[in-house]
Amino acid sequence: MRKYYITFKVTKLEKKLLQQAAKEAGLDLSKYLRQVGLNKKLRARLSNEELDLFKELVKIHNGWKSIGNLFKNKDPRLKNEVHKLADELRLNLKKFQ
Repeated sequence: MRKYYITFKVTKLEKKLLQQAAKEAGLDLSKYLRQVGLNKKLRARLSNEELDLFKELVKIHNGWKSIGNLFKNKDPRLKNEVHKLADELRLNLKKFQ
């Protein structure tokens, strides 16, 4: 239970910048400052456009995995190459999480 207050002074510009950073992280200012002050990792929220792109990349990733499975019994080298490509895509997708 939080029952203690910490106050500090900032300039008008600093206040605006902190409020904007909190908004981009999807947090209220208090939670944002607590997390920053406690060295917790913050992630900016994805815009609708970025979220749509992420969903498309997930679909592409799943498609490549499916293709790899189809080739599984035909040519193992081809399957491995396709899976390697899908794994690289997955690594890039993790950057969004």
